[in-house]
Amino acid sequence: MILAIMAIVGFSQTVGDAIYFYRNDGDFNAFFREEIDSIMYSNYDADSIYYDDVMTQLVYTVDSVYRIPLAVIDSVSFVNPEVILQPDVIVMTEPMLSYLVRRDGMTLIFDLGMPQGARPQVGNVLYAYTPNNTILGEGFAGRVIEVKSIDGNIQVVCDNLNDLRDIFQQLITIQKIYHPTSNSRTEINRESEIIPVSINATLSYDDVNVPNAEYSMSLGIEGEYHASFACMINLVTFMFDFKFEHNWKYTSHYTFKSNKDFEVEGKEHKAATKYIMLPTPWGVPFPLELDFTWKLFVKAEGSAELDVATSSPKYCYKTQIKRDEKTGFSGSINNIKEKNGKADEPSFEESFSLNGSIGGGVKVGISLGPPSFCNFKIPINIEADLAIGPKLSGNFIMKTTEDNFYEMYKDSKFTLSLLNIDAELYGVLGKKKPEKPFLNSSLPSPWTYEWYLLPEFEDLKVSTNAFDKKATISVIPKHDLFLSLPVGIGIYDSENEPVEKYESVNYKREDQNMIICQTFSSLSTDKTYVARPLVKTLFKKLFTIPATPTQVFKLEEKLCPDEHHPHAIDLGLPSGKKWTCCNMGASKPEDYGTYYSWASCSATANVPTEKDYNELFNSCQIKEKIINGVKGVIYIGTNNNCIFFPNAGSVIQGNKMLDGEVGNYWTSTVPDLLIGTEINGFSFFETIWGIFGVGMDISESDYPIRQISQ
Repeated sequence: MILAIMAIVGFSQTVGDAIYFYRNDGDFNAFFREEIDSIMYSNYDADSIYYDDVMTQLVYTVDSVYRIPLAVIDSVSFVNPEVILQPDVIVMTEPMLSYLVRRDGMTLIFDLGMPQGARPQVGNVLYAYTPNNTILGEGFAGRVIEVKSIDGNIQVVCDNLNDLRDIFQQLITIQKIYHPTSNSRTEINRESEIIPVSINATLSYDDVNVPNAEYSMSLGIEGEYHASFACMINLVTFMFDFKFEHNWKYTSHYTFKSNKDFEVEGKEHKAATKYIMLPTPWGVPFPLELDFTWKLFVKAEGSAELDVATSSPKYCYKTQIKRDEKTGFSGSINNIKEKNGKADEPSFEESFSLNGSIGGGVKVGISLGPPSFCNFKIPINIEADLAIGPKLSGNFIMKTTEDNFYEMYKDSKFTLSLLNIDAELYGVLGKKKPEKPFLNSSLPSPWTYEWYLLPEFEDLKVSTNAFDKKATISVIPKHDLFLSLPVGIGIYDSENEPVEKYESVNYKREDQNMIICQTFSSLSTDKTYVARPLVKTLFKKLFTIPATPTQVFKLEEKLCPDEHHPHAIDLGLPSGKKWTCCNMGASKPEDYGTYYSWASCSATANVPTEKDYNELFNSCQIKEKIINGVKGVIYIGTNNNCIFFPNAGSVIQGNKMLDGEVGNYWTSTVPDLLIGTEINGFSFFETIWGIFGVGMDISESDYPIRQISQ
């Protein structure tokens, strides 16, 4: 322990790197300047009681706040205090070490030629910090209890020290521990490389080998640490404070691959033998023997692959060991947060595939060659094997992705061929049949069925109607399924939370020609949604899994249900009246339309009255709006339907006035006070602050007209 501490304090501390608060109670506080965030005073004492006077010195570090009572602070210094050794301590420097022959535990052997005055005496304390010395190793510390000459050498027997105070009268220091190769002054960064361990072997069980099986594994630990050490030793005090912060995480990667096939065949039966006379140019036919055999068989083929990669979260700890005269030794290990405040999330990625098939039936053998009675020394035959029967194959794939559970299983399927025909053709020279055919082929089966675990979806369409705050979504499911599953459509908000419960229908076969369609209502125009198909499946319990594809959409604020204007818009007014979406003579809501004189207005049907305009203003929400660059005012009814009035201005004596700034619209109401006077027209002057009636001369002003209907 003494040597370990001396290894720490053996580094020199430069002036100004640390701040020392010396206390009159025999203790001290030391901080690295680079770790101090700020220093200030406080009116609260160490027990958090408030006083009118300043009571404590506050030192803020990155992860802590230190409250030091002013009454106990004796002095503050930026200089590392002098190290004072005990009088009987001899520091073993190079002159003495040059006579050192060997070390045997706590006994040192010196050469007899060592000067008398340099020889240790009983009661001396020998101390050396020698990290590169081949005899002492890291160093030596001990009290001399015996000195004698034996075999031409000086033997110095020492006893262990019990306390650092056997060496020091005064030692006050604070040190950071650095890795020798570290380029950082503030902390040690030691990161281990991932050490791969690979095993490639043939696995076996009960003496049955599994060929082509491989297993590999790699493990690693990554981390960093930094530490600090503070120590104070004098004639009455011995204390130290050791802090060690470390974080680490582990990673692992496992892979497994196996390929195992087997085939079981029954007894071969000879079905028939036929002879064929092959014509020759010289007129004598050559006989060929055609043999037919059959046997039952069962054949299985398969392969499996597993790939798993894991990464743990980052574990951060702070270990502290302290000693002081009052409490003695104490220690703690605490979990701390990373300095950047970000958590290192664990990860798990895996992929698994199982591909295989099993089939059976009849294996028919056909052999064509010279007849056996010809007794050829080297017979040459052509043989064909036909495996005829049903075959079931499966392709099960599972993988973790950032998308969802659906992506893990959507490609898994089973295939059944009721009449599978595999043909193999061999050329046989002699009696031994070769292991591999020179030609093989599988004939397509007319009765093949394919089933998936989950459906695939295509042609996802989203049709929005902000007019009714609705979205209609449709999608087409594909693939024949092994089991019937409920499917539907869902929409999610920006937090990936479902917005509305979906309605499901059962789906199994692609020839159902099913189109899933659902309408969602009460949506918001200021939110973004994600539409996607859903599948309800059963694995331990019934739950719904989101599928793909997806489509992001928003409700676009449309004034009209379509582009065939004008429309009669129901705003939910108390009178039940509907307003047209456009001005008279306009082709769309933002057009100004035609400007009319009062005479034209009075002769036009369905011109709103002053009462109609007041109802519109008092019953609707009003806000300024710009549509396709045209300024105006939008009126939003109680049912969320809306109409737009462009700021069309007016035409006076042939000149357009205030267009884009105000909206003037005729009403069919003539105020009583104007009857019989030279001013007999009335206009609606529209702003977001109100509606004003203004009398105008019929010969000078032309305004647009917005019609109304029952």
